[in-house]
Amino acid sequence: MRMIYTLLDAGAPEMTGIEAGERVLPKRARRPRPQKRACRPLSLVDSEDGQWLENVANGDRLDFQRLLARYKGLICSTVFKVLHDSDETEDVFQDVSMRIWQCAHQYHRDKGRVITWLVSMARNCAIDRLRAKQRRTRWVNEYREDRSLLPEQGGDQVHGYDLAERREKCQAVREEVNKLSQDQREAIELAFFRGMTQNEIAQCLGHPVGTIKARIRRGMIKMREPMAALA
Repeated sequence: MRMIYTLLDAGAPEMTGIEAGERVLPKRARRPRPQKRACRPLSLVDSEDGQWLENVANGDRLDFQRLLARYKGLICSTVFKVLHDSDETEDVFQDVSMRIWQCAHQYHRDKGRVITWLVSMARNCAIDRLRAKQRRTRWVNEYREDRSLLPEQGGDQVHGYDLAERREKCQAVREEVNKLSQDQREAIELAFFRGMTQNEIAQCLGHPVGTIKARIRRGMIKMREPMAALA
């Protein structure tokens, strides 16, 4: 019996199931594997986005900040692909943020995902900014062309005459615009006198873009004949 205990204490190979003379190797310490970050199911993210946006519609600023923090990179990337300008992209992101805050109540879950709604809004805002920039460039070029047609000498009288004629035409245009219906006059004034895009007018007046386009088109048709006489 004493011999058995002695063998156990010594770790004898006969008692541990290891052949005599076989070297016992120490077990290597295993490093703990890093735990993988659990990916949240897409449906859970969509549900959370929808809830956040619904809360934003009710004036929740915290969920508004959460939504912007989650999708700012995607929104800016979408805008930059249209404008290719970092400064303009940052400005448009501010516009998109304001539109999200103002239009959150217009989103409906059954019409698509929140991320799709945000990307579409960002792209539309970028296109509006690009068109406005193109209009400004065109107006500057037209102004320069008008200036280049003025005579260098003795041009005061000619310029005064042209200015008076232009004022008369502007007054005539204003009178024709005033003859339109209120809806048509309002849309045309915002489009041509304030330089707003059709999307901006729709947002301002709270009507679909198609309605704004129809009002402008009908108003311009009514003004076509009187304006032709002024040309």
